[in-house]
Amino acid sequence: MAHTFLMESGQWTLEGSWIERNGVPITVKGKTLVSWNRTDWFSMVTKLVFPGGDREEIILQYRGHLNNDERQYTFVLQHSELGRVEGEGWIAPQSIVQRYWVLGDERQRRTGFDTLHRVDENRYYQSSGIMSGHYLTSTMEKIKGFACRRSPFDVRLAQFLLKAIRCNLRGLAAIRALLILCSHNRLL
Repeated sequence: MAHTFLMESGQWTLEGSWIERNGVPITVKGKTLVSWNRTDWFSMVTKLVFPGGDREEIILQYRGHLNNDERQYTFVLQHSELGRVEGEGWIAPQSIVQRYWVLGDERQRRTGFDTLHRVDENRYYQSSGIMSGHYLTSTMEKIKGFACRRSPFDVRLAQFLLKAIRCNLRGLAAIRALLILCSHNRLL
């Protein structure tokens, strides 16, 4: 069975736990939009929120390229906390594994990793972590579930939102505003 997350355009919801060094697990929820605009280029936007907590939301905006063998990809990422990030991913039969590193971060040397294990066609279990030097600073585990709306309208909407974010809006504040607007209108 082929992967549905990342390899197809769509909308995913997520729910799980976030743990920071010396902290207790807190609830994390979010949404991810994946869009393919050509056969080997993808865009992805993820918004993470922490209901009932003091932690600010995290927004991740990816742009990636799938290699010709369709088993590896590279990406750039704008992360609302880490800044500019580059990374690579491998697509295995049952999982997707990626690692990344923060650009211009020689002092803290922050890096991260994600592993998404396919549970079934519409669900993935994700485990991830962020490191500073040799030490974990935070981890997250969550279940990603497909929002089961693969209509052409939803895919076009996702592509439109990603294009608007890339081309017409500037800064993380504009991205947050667009995501909040869409959430209130039940578009995300």
